[in-house]
Amino acid sequence: MAAKVLGPKDPNTAYERMIQHLAIIASVPKRQLSPRFYKVVASLFERRGGSWSDLFEGSSDQLSNLKAVVRYVVEKGEERAKRSRS
Repeated sequence: MAAKVLGPKDPNTAYERMIQHLAIIASVPKRQLSPRFYKVVASLFERRGGSWSDLFEGSSDQLSNLKAVVRYVVEKGEERAKRSRS
């Protein structure tokens, strides 16, 4: 049986699936989520002191932090969010 090939619309890591879920809640269509979107959100989350391990262990503070970052990137756009938080 062949392995499933994952494309950019099928995130293959847990953090990408979490970001995708939050972005869809923020009314972003799946087709608009580029690989760059995931990188920008992950980078900003980590710069704001985010911890992936704490998030996946159930930290509500980390979840709130990630939600805020996703909302910010959705509102500002990928390029603008990357520049303003650098």
